[in-house]
Amino acid sequence: MPIQVLGLFSHRNSAEHRPKPMSDFELPFLSDLVKAYDRNGYDRMLIANAATWPDSIPFAAYIAGITERVGFMIAHRPGFVQPTMAARMLATIDNLSRGRAAVHIITGANNKEMEADGDFLTKAVRYDRSAEYVDVMRRVWTSDAPFDHEGQFFKFNRAFSALKPVQKGGLPVFWGGSSPESVQHAGRCADVYAMGIETLDKTRALIESVRAAGQQHNRTLEYCLSARLIIADTEEAAWQKARDILDGVMNNLEQLNQHAIDPRTHERFGDLAKREDCLDTRLWMGITKATKGTRAVTSLVGTPEQVVNELMRYYDLGVTHFLISGFDFVSDPDVLGRDVIPRLRAAAADRERIAARIAV
Repeated sequence: MPIQVLGLFSHRNSAEHRPKPMSDFELPFLSDLVKAYDRNGYDRMLIANAATWPDSIPFAAYIAGITERVGFMIAHRPGFVQPTMAARMLATIDNLSRGRAAVHIITGANNKEMEADGDFLTKAVRYDRSAEYVDVMRRVWTSDAPFDHEGQFFKFNRAFSALKPVQKGGLPVFWGGSSPESVQHAGRCADVYAMGIETLDKTRALIESVRAAGQQHNRTLEYCLSARLIIADTEEAAWQKARDILDGVMNNLEQLNQHAIDPRTHERFGDLAKREDCLDTRLWMGITKATKGTRAVTSLVGTPEQVVNELMRYYDLGVTHFLISGFDFVSDPDVLGRDVIPRLRAAAADRERIAARIAV
């Protein structure tokens, strides 16, 4: 299948090894970053969201006006805005961008962070709410007439949106979370299942579980993999670059953690931190391990060819969306756009040609 390449949006030039406060707002940098994604062949960028962070929807509206082709995936948390209103907001952005918007449903893995915005539901219940939220949004996007709805979490009389999304059927819905509740709901209501990079065996198992959940509802999902890349002209130089980044992270660890809402935000990475530094040859967990899981950063390390070859192993598992980023927002869009994205697209096209010959 053809692939999509995604980048990571930021409103300030910050990274783990040279952090800046979330309160910094660098508009010239923001503009340069999204335009770099636009010219370097990225299909989308993720506009992330969390308690205390700037909101993702205004960013998307601004980006729509200063770019020509790149799309965006808007991280959105159900429960704070009614789904009918969210559907209209997202439909408006889809029209402003001429059909370039997608939404990433963020249910929230950490209870303490959700409580910062007044949400005291448990995670399992939040997933139930997110699923109903998506159902309502899809109906708003597609209904030709007002409708009534009464569910577990929401009740509406004559819900309707006069403005529909440009994209037929509504915005693509991305969904994340590896818990059993998340997987089951993803199979029913998501278009694209998003996951962080893990070992090939664990990724295969997760995809198989999501695929089985989708089959229960006669649905086929696509899969998005997020990976941090550390590349250089030689393998030795790439590993030295990784070690330099790790040194910077450890030197700035206190600053990185001082604004965390709750240190348990990354508690699920505690077991990962106990493993070896490098898994599956190129999957480097040095930062996660050195910080005992408080900074969950997993990277692929190597030359551009080596890293692309590793990403294609995930493609062979069914991944067709790759959210790739490095540790330098200023140079990464151009470097990855030159050295990684063309190779990745060419490798996927080769796989397609081979598959087509086999199918004949």
